[in-house]
Amino acid sequence: MGAIYNNNLLAEINEKIQIITEKNSSNFSMIKVEQEDHTLGNLVFLKLLEMESIMFCGYCKTHPLESNIIIKILTDGSLSPIKVLDNCLKDLYIELSSLQK
Repeated sequence: MGAIYNNNLLAEINEKIQIITEKNSSNFSMIKVEQEDHTLGNLVFLKLLEMESIMFCGYCKTHPLESNIIIKILTDGSLSPIKVLDNCLKDLYIELSSLQK
């Protein structure tokens, strides 16, 4: 039941996601996701709120006419924002995979 990744898929993901970190803070990051809207933003936002190490999270669309969202994550420092996002996306994948059955 593992996912199969190829170089084209990984290249597409790298072009779609941009991680913006703050120089002075290791527990805050902004993630810009290209070609996505409130559907993904709200899903990830609500799942992030359930994570224990989250102190703040939110998302916004960059402009109503653009299809980009920015996800902001602030953690308590026990995990990095990228690790928390990774755990969140893995949990969402498991939950959404169960809908296929």
